[in-house]
Amino acid sequence: MDKYPIVENKNIDSANTSLSREFLVSELRKAKERLKQEIEKRDKFEEELKKTKDFLQCVIDAIPIPLAVKDREHRWILINRIICDIFQKPREELLGKTDHDFILDEEADVFRKIELDVFNTGLPNINEEMFTEINGRKRWQIAQKEMFTDSDGSQYLLAVAYDITDRKIVEEELVQHHIHLNKLLKKREEERAALSRDLHDALGQKLTALSFEINNMTVKTRKDAAFGDSAKAIIKDLHEELRRIYNGLTPVALEKFGLSFAIEDMLIDFEKRSTINVSSNIEVLGANDIDSAKAICIYRIVQEILTNITKHSEATEVSVSLSREPNCFSLKVKDNGKGFDPNDVESNKMGLTGIQERAELFGGLIKIETTPGKGVEIYCRIPH
Repeated sequence: MDKYPIVENKNIDSANTSLSREFLVSELRKAKERLKQEIEKRDKFEEELKKTKDFLQCVIDAIPIPLAVKDREHRWILINRIICDIFQKPREELLGKTDHDFILDEEADVFRKIELDVFNTGLPNINEEMFTEINGRKRWQIAQKEMFTDSDGSQYLLAVAYDITDRKIVEEELVQHHIHLNKLLKKREEERAALSRDLHDALGQKLTALSFEINNMTVKTRKDAAFGDSAKAIIKDLHEELRRIYNGLTPVALEKFGLSFAIEDMLIDFEKRSTINVSSNIEVLGANDIDSAKAICIYRIVQEILTNITKHSEATEVSVSLSREPNCFSLKVKDNGKGFDPNDVESNKMGLTGIQERAELFGGLIKIETTPGKGVEIYCRIPH
């Protein structure tokens, strides 16, 4: 009787073991299926993430200006194709590197200082930068840098740049061109001054001496008085013509008494030689208020404007003012003549190009206001 229960227990244990094994196999299968599904989900997610990253990279690469994202260690973690082209390296060789790895240390130091300020202040920065490309070419750019924070609280710097190299080259060429023109202008004024002094000193003195001789002759011989008066009149005319010539070359008044007196003297002479009434308001400028080159420039501009008025305006009145403003010398010349159409190309050729070119040599500005029948107002500003 005792043997039967033992056999029964063994059967029960065997059945339980079989059930446990089946349960475990079933659970493992379920777990395996869930894992498979999770792996498929992860693979799908990674595939979608890769597509998103590739799409984002394509969008960034399509941006036609340099763009980069840097971390707090100033390493490039995202760049576009333009940057790869600039440094002539594949993206893989640039990512994780810093400016110091590819440009001169002194240039990279400037970039880093600006970026540190952006990180520390959180304020964006727009600045003109220069660095040397791998081919030795200087590259100028306007760089805009801003900080942003991701969802984890990590800080990054977004930088975009606009290439202005061509503009800087043109600006430098213009600067050199202006320097060259200034040298030519200075040389021409020096030559004019020398010729003016020669005319004044040599011919002027001889005409004065001749005038004295004729005056003495007519005093001694009264019968030749008529001849003497005629000769003196001719000599006086020669004096006036000679004065006009050497004032046209380089005004003695400008060299001796300064710009303000020279312009006043010019206006007096202009009023005498024309039928035009002149009013003026000329601020007295001392020798230390304006350098000689700019003084000559302003004098010549007034001279050319008055010549244009005589030739073209049919004016009866002219007003001239000159003043020293905080940042510039301000000249205004106004007439009541017939004016002209500012859109008429032929009208614009009336000596105005020379005036504008003179002002531009010193970074100045010419503004002309006129309409047919309403006269002309010319404003000129020359920086100090």
